[in-house]
Amino acid sequence: MRVIFTLWIACIVLCTSPVWAKDARQLDMASFQTVWETIRDKHWDLKSTGVDWDQIYTKYLPKAKMATSRAEMREVIQAMIQELGQSHFNILGEASSAALSELEHSTPAGQARPGFTVDLIEDKVYISSLDGNGPGTKAGLRIGDEILSVRQLAMQELVEKIKAAYQESAHAPLYIKRMLNQFFQGDSGEKVSLKIARKGQEEEKVTLLLTKPSGQYITLLNLPPTYYQYDSEILQGNIGYVRFNIWVPQVKQAFESKSLPAMSGTKGMIIDLRGNGGGLGVLAISLANKLVSENGLKLGTMRNGGTEMNFPIFPQPPGYTGPLAILIDEGSASTSEIFAAGMQEIGRARIFGVRSAGATLPSLIEPLPNGDLFQYAMADYISTSGKKLEGAGVIPDEATPHTLASLARGEDAALHAAQNWIQQQTLKGDLNE
Repeated sequence: MRVIFTLWIACIVLCTSPVWAKDARQLDMASFQTVWETIRDKHWDLKSTGVDWDQIYTKYLPKAKMATSRAEMREVIQAMIQELGQSHFNILGEASSAALSELEHSTPAGQARPGFTVDLIEDKVYISSLDGNGPGTKAGLRIGDEILSVRQLAMQELVEKIKAAYQESAHAPLYIKRMLNQFFQGDSGEKVSLKIARKGQEEEKVTLLLTKPSGQYITLLNLPPTYYQYDSEILQGNIGYVRFNIWVPQVKQAFESKSLPAMSGTKGMIIDLRGNGGGLGVLAISLANKLVSENGLKLGTMRNGGTEMNFPIFPQPPGYTGPLAILIDEGSASTSEIFAAGMQEIGRARIFGVRSAGATLPSLIEPLPNGDLFQYAMADYISTSGKKLEGAGVIPDEATPHTLASLARGEDAALHAAQNWIQQQTLKGDLNE
């Protein structure tokens, strides 16, 4: 098994074992049985779905026996899963499995980064954020540059492969963005060739020298080591800005010792959770404790196997009481979604960006006997207002996606909108005094 994405305190696991050398029909029936039994044994609360799972088995077993092809069996299993009415249960067919396996083998190894992130906009790849002192900046790259190729691989071809691999996934936007950015990583000191295009200019070839990302190389629970990065600064206009890439214990320490003291006199604070795929769920409470002054509030509730885990907020002064904006995108998942949704629903923060991943729950992807992959969740999360985020995501108060126009201006649309909102709150406060 190989870990490919962190979700809260669990992870999504991909296993691509070869299909057993048995009769295809037997493998398909075994896959039907595996899916039904997995949901029966591992669903956190089948009764809450209103579905009698034994009756579902009786209903779909004859249909499974009548299936004459793998495609028909897949349709039967999908229909059975859909009886649950929950989007995070899904079958990834053999085509997606094969495409994903090919991508896994072709994805560059190494933790070194190019100093920028890319986004898919109108099926083209553009640089959407850029580190001030990273390899991309040193190579003369700019926000809004279109990437035509990386390592002599045409981006159009790569995008098609990635979309094909995840087309059946319940969290396709999340995985597409993550996989797309992985193709720009590699070994420290490696030279990576790019071909870029800028409006009104000829295509240009650029060579990057990848470097290790700033931050601390850490291991979280049983997950592979990763670089933890935490950035904290005061932006123009006296607005605090905090960004980190994973929810680990170091975040609490950095936020309390570094960010809060420095930002006590700022006009507002922006917490950027774009691309943050999760980590330790309890840390969402730790930050909320320093940002909320009202007692008796919570970020939501997670249920698993008849037990409930609440996310209560216990205000801990000195904290921060100024205007608060949170930035999210399709790469914001798990703990990031719990924090953003909770702070939004209690009225403490305004959310900017695009809808988050809708991947709040501990989720697994496991192989079926016939070679298909089965994705299923292990728990349920309910927001303070009773909403389920899994499959739905957090909806921003202000939808501010990257656009060709904003990128052409070299502008980070969500960050720009959040800064403007904070300035407006300051003006309102001055008028009310």
